[in-house]
Amino acid sequence: MSDQRALHLKQLANIVIDAYANRNQRFKPMFGGAEAVLYLARPEGGDPNMQVGYWYQRDDFEPEERS
Repeated sequence: MSDQRALHLKQLANIVIDAYANRNQRFKPMFGGAEAVLYLARPEGGDPNMQVGYWYQRDDFEPEERS
């Protein structure tokens, strides 16, 4: 593997790790009974941190309930 490719893979890994570690500081959608939410447009007065065209997966925000 070339040094350039290895560097790009490390940078990508750092981006993913950073996004996962800081997920609690991002916009949190209201899921209701849904497993995921995709906003195609920002609602009027919506949170500026909301990403449109982004698939918000419920499992990424809410821990799995264990009984």
